[in-house]
Amino acid sequence: MINIKFDTSALQKNLEKFAKDIQEKAIRPAAYAASKVLYAEIQIRVPVGETGKLKAALYQYYNEKLSKDGKQVYSVGVNKRKAPHWHLLEYGTIRAPAYPFIAPTYDAKIVEAMQAARTRLAEKIEEIKNDRG
Repeated sequence: MINIKFDTSALQKNLEKFAKDIQEKAIRPAAYAASKVLYAEIQIRVPVGETGKLKAALYQYYNEKLSKDGKQVYSVGVNKRKAPHWHLLEYGTIRAPAYPFIAPTYDAKIVEAMQAARTRLAEKIEEIKNDRG
């Protein structure tokens, strides 16, 4: 009789390390790639008035508060302190029509943003694989 023993503990450790490397080295760049697409589009769509305050209030930043438990979050939007009345343009009022720019940005570019994230994720995973030898 021939017995073959296969120990999976080393494989398990390598898989866990690979998963950790992906979380630490690939997820954030992928999220950033998606946010870049949305930020570029919102810059184009934002209504620009005489002062340009609304456009100057647009932001794209790494959101540390929401980035936890394996999630990496970039926020794209309007700084409400710099442009507290942005929502009046986005949604309109009883007396003024809406000039939406956030919702149309999402609708127009979310597929492209997610593709950018997938592409960047694939690149980073390939780098991780190559670094592991």
